[in-house]
Amino acid sequence: MDRPASEPKVSADIYDDQYFLQSCGGIEFYKLYGPKILKPMMRLSWLRAGVKKGMRVADVGCGRGEILYHAVAAGAEAHGLDYSTASVAIARSHSPAADIRVAETEKLPYADGSLDLIFFLGVFEHLYPKQQVAAYGEFWRVLKPGGRVIMATCTNRLYHKNLTFALRRRLAVFLRGLGVSVADPSPPRSDEDLSMHVDEQSWFSLKRFFRGGGWDVELFAVPNVKYLVDELYGPELPSDLPLRGIRGRRRELYLTLLFRPPLRWFLARAHVAIATKPA
Repeated sequence: MDRPASEPKVSADIYDDQYFLQSCGGIEFYKLYGPKILKPMMRLSWLRAGVKKGMRVADVGCGRGEILYHAVAAGAEAHGLDYSTASVAIARSHSPAADIRVAETEKLPYADGSLDLIFFLGVFEHLYPKQQVAAYGEFWRVLKPGGRVIMATCTNRLYHKNLTFALRRRLAVFLRGLGVSVADPSPPRSDEDLSMHVDEQSWFSLKRFFRGGGWDVELFAVPNVKYLVDELYGPELPSDLPLRGIRGRRRELYLTLLFRPPLRWFLARAHVAIATKPA
């Protein structure tokens, strides 16, 4: 699929070694464990995927290649692609047995009906709407009937810090006018977010995206992953895990009383969508 000259695109140049090795999401896990222990949203997606030996699996937008490392270890036929050459080089260093290429989501280098499973993690919000539609068109083409796309977003644009930022900033100005020493709140998005997250999603925008597309979709709102530490990593956690879990009564009350519709659509920190191509 050729992209019209007028359609914008985030440059691959900003996804360089510095990004993947210093600031990309989950870097605190990667610096400690390399690809061996997955960051929380990646771990959640991996557990939902159920990768089995012999499956033909692709990670589209593979980043550092952590998922590919685990797919190879599980005995799957692992394929990865990214339009960043830095990403591909790093991923290849971890998983030489995987087929990892430089390519774009709008034109996948796979035959029709050739894949069982596609991971699409933390990529969707980096694409403009036409690219998102084109990507899912390609996913439909290359998946076998019954094949699935495991997609995770790393943000929820309705999360409270975005909704209330302007109000909190005005409150700080008001309090300073009364002589109270109060700093302005931190901007809800970093400069990096603003340059890369060109289309952040909400529960409602994701529902609209999949409506009428032919996919069978399960959409999950994900709370702060501190509430999911035991579920994700089991009881024998590494002692140096860079994430402190929230447990006990506080966890129970939050998940049972607060994290319910409609509040969870606004409180969710991220989303996982599992789209299945009907058999």
